[in-house]
Formats: sequence, C-alpha cells, structure tokens
Amino acid sequence: MRRLLVTGAAGRIGKVVCKPLAASWEIRCGYSNQAGREKIEAQGLTAVPCDVTSREQVNEAVRGIDAVLHLAAISVEAEPELIAKVNILGTTYVLDAAREHGVKRFVYASSNHAIGGHERFSDQLPPQREFDENTTVWADSHYGASKVHGEVLTRWYVHRPGSQMTAACLRIGTTGFQNIDEIMQNERIWSTWMSDRDLIQLCEKALASTVKFGLYGGVSRNTRRFISIDLAKRDLGYEPQDDAEEIAKARGYEPKGYHFAGWQE
Repeated sequence: MRRLLVTGAAGRIGKVVCKPLAASWEIRCGYSNQAGREKIEAQGLTAVPCDVTSREQVNEAVRGIDAVLHLAAISVEAEPELIAKVNILGTTYVLDAAREHGVKRFVYASSNHAIGGHERFSDQLPPQREFDENTTVWADSHYGASKVHGEVLTRWYVHRPGSQMTAACLRIGTTGFQNIDEIMQNERIWSTWMSDRDLIQLCEKALASTVKFGLYGGVSRNTRRFISIDLAKRDLGYEPQDDAEEIAKARGYEPKGYHFAGWQE
C-alpha cells in the first residue's frame, strides 16, 4: 500500500479527510503538540511528530513516504512573523524534505483567500464572475498572501531540474466546520462552502492524479459559487455532490446577510 503523510492532521481539514484516506493509503498523521497527537490516535490513526517549523521533525516524517498532503498552517489572520514561520518557512521545509526523499505526489492545501481580494473589494457580493487558475492573485490578508507563496513555491519545486514530483494546489473554501446550522445562515457560505464528502473526494482525486501541476478551486457545486471548479472537474474528475443553497433551503434557512470571517472584519 502506498504511504501518505498528512501534515496538520489534527486540524479542521485533517480531522475530516484522514480517516477516509486511510482506506487506500498507509497513512502517517503529523502532529505538532500532545493535544494533536491525542486527537489523531482517538481516530485509530498513526500519529507522527511533524511540527513543520522543525526541519528535523519534517525530514524524519517524510522519510519513506510516497505522497504528502500538506495541511499544516496558521489558518486565520495572525502576526506576520507567525504566518511566515509556519506557513512560508514550514512549507519550504516540507517541500525540501519531499524533494530529498523522492516523494512522487504533493498536494498543497491553499485557500480561497489567495484570491480573496477579488471578493473583498467587489462592487457586488457575491461577485458575479468566477475566478479560476488564470485569475490574477489578490490576497486578502497576510494569511492569503502566505498561501499564494505556497502555490508559487510548490510550482517551483515541481519544475526544478531533476524533480520527479507532481503537485496539486487546492484553493479550499469554507469547510470542516461542525456548526453547519449556524454558518448556513451566512449568505457568503452559500458561495464558498465545501461539504465534507466533497472535500474528501477532491483530496482523494488530487492525490491520485498524475498531472504535473495544477491549481484547483475547492468548493462544492454551489449555485452561487464564484470560485471555478471547471479545471478540477477536467483534470481530476472531481464531481461535487452538494450545493450549500439547496441544503440551507431544505433546512428552512434564510440568509442573515453576507458576512466575512470575523478576522477579516
């Protein structure tokens, strides 16, 4: 069975995807603290130390691995120094180790915030056009800018001389939240939401793909989406099952305004 390392496996996305991925991969779940280790082991999964700010831990965790799903990150706005340490330097360490140990497939969890400026400063909400892999990057925060850096860095590592690694960068929307009844009352979520099963499917298909490099939107088949999923459908065979608006209306919800994340206000 192929061997997969998931960094940041105890985080919001990791807790959704790791168990399903373990059905087709021999999976190592990276953690950075004891609480993370306990969350991983509670799912019956193998936990390995992998604080991405430690080059030594990352190097050891990647040894003998066939593929990496890089989720570890500060996932909200924070001090620039912390964002740089974890999201930028940490991603560099993971890519360095992947290159050194001959990892064949690398999937990077980017974010819709890499192009979030197009939404944040749009004249109309939600934006009335779709943003795809060819859209000019326009981060909406230090966090979003760090994700742009990760995309660019991943692409460079794939194309470095002698590289045998292929990669996918997933611009993931709003996902992994348990309070679905609350968030579905935010009209923005009707555009940016990604259901658990669609998230799992996209990660599975991104890991299985052999496309040399791709940059893909990661949302469900939301009627109001402004993040394009066309390339993910074409390259990866992604077929999302859910539509946030359909689910919200089925539960009797009416939107209570269009609200950005609290850290963006």
